Amino acid sequence: MAVLKELARSVLGYAAELDAYTKEDLEDAKKLYGAMYLLMSQSQALIDLAERATSLLGVAPRGYIDAGKILATHGIFSEEDLANYTSIVKFRNILVYKYQIVKTEIIKDIVLKRKYKKAVELALKILRRFEEDP
Repeated sequence: MAVLKELARSVLGYAAELDAYTKEDLEDAKKLYGAMYLLMSQSQALIDLAERATSLLGVAPRGYIDAGKILATHGIFSEEDLANYTSIVKFRNILVYKYQIVKTEIIKDIVLKRKYKKAVELALKILRRFEEDP
């Protein structure tokens, strides 16, 4: 449970850092790439949290998206949650492997519209589920 809490804290911490970004900040290349790194890190922390949770359920996921499917099968994620989680995983994969083709408008949109808060919601759902079970 301690690992789940630490990973959830990371997801929330990255969100808090992103909360501080303004439209003007995102016009600065260094700050924009800083936001991109925070989004990538937040996504990875959520993925790690999901994988750890499936492990606690006694199931080994075959991949990042499979971890979300397992959480949905166990009633932790709704279908909408699974769709959001899948989008986050795919976005993270693009940031890690093809960051040079990511359009800056997408990063700005995610940050300015606070879309990264979806990762916080998902992390808290996972954490709550395991806090309920001793």
